[in-house]
Amino acid sequence: VWHDNMIPFENANISEVARTLESLYNMKVIIEPGLDLTTTYSGYIQRKENIDSVLDLLRNTIPMDYVVKDNVIYLRSPR
Repeated sequence: VWHDNMIPFENANISEVARTLESLYNMKVIIEPGLDLTTTYSGYIQRKENIDSVLDLLRNTIPMDYVVKDNVIYLRSPR
């Protein structure tokens, strides 16, 4: 899957997704209070050059919002 530029997730909670994004995009991810850390997600998303594109894809599945500022991704509850 990795060779097809797909990022796999299997029973991953938001913390595990955040760690994967940190590793792949060399950015710090901060999970703000209020996000559900217990729900898990499984599936694949396409790896993109632009982190915003990946976060937009994730936002379609995970109830979250995000802000990217100074090489830091802030994941927060949707408004």
